[in-house]
Amino acid sequence: MNTSLSPRFTCQAIAMMLLAASSVHCFASDIDLAADTELFGASELQAYQTYAGNQGAQQATVKQDGHANYLMASQSGYRNVLQAQQLGDGHVATLLQAGNDNSITLSQQGLNQLARIAQGGSNNSALLLQSGSRNQAHILQLGHGQSVTVTQSGNNNVATVTQRN
Repeated sequence: MNTSLSPRFTCQAIAMMLLAASSVHCFASDIDLAADTELFGASELQAYQTYAGNQGAQQATVKQDGHANYLMASQSGYRNVLQAQQLGDGHVATLLQAGNDNSITLSQQGLNQLARIAQGGSNNSALLLQSGSRNQAHILQLGHGQSVTVTQSGNNNVATVTQRN
């Protein structure tokens, strides 16, 4: 297990390696991050949360259970909340929030799901639920106060959502 922590950051990282190496990287300031990675193969979690101040902490909760899952999260404003779980094998998620008071909830189950979410402004909310195999979702919200919910089940579905204001 490879764990990196910056000063001023409390990072809980629990990794149980049963068959192969896994890694958890946490770089942040004034945030709460709980990462629970229960693995039967190599999986990786990277979380970057950058706001340092008294406006409110970032929160990220991530659970990965399976083989070859990858999740990268980056939150830079304040009071952003991320909840993500990847259950199964071969999932990839890239999640970014740049403003304040944004929330992302992601659940990927099954095999080989792909999720890309980038929000931008403030007070945005994204909920993405994928189950089955080889589903893809691409969500981009650039303005303020936008909300999206995407649910995909089955195989080989593709969803693309772009909202601007």
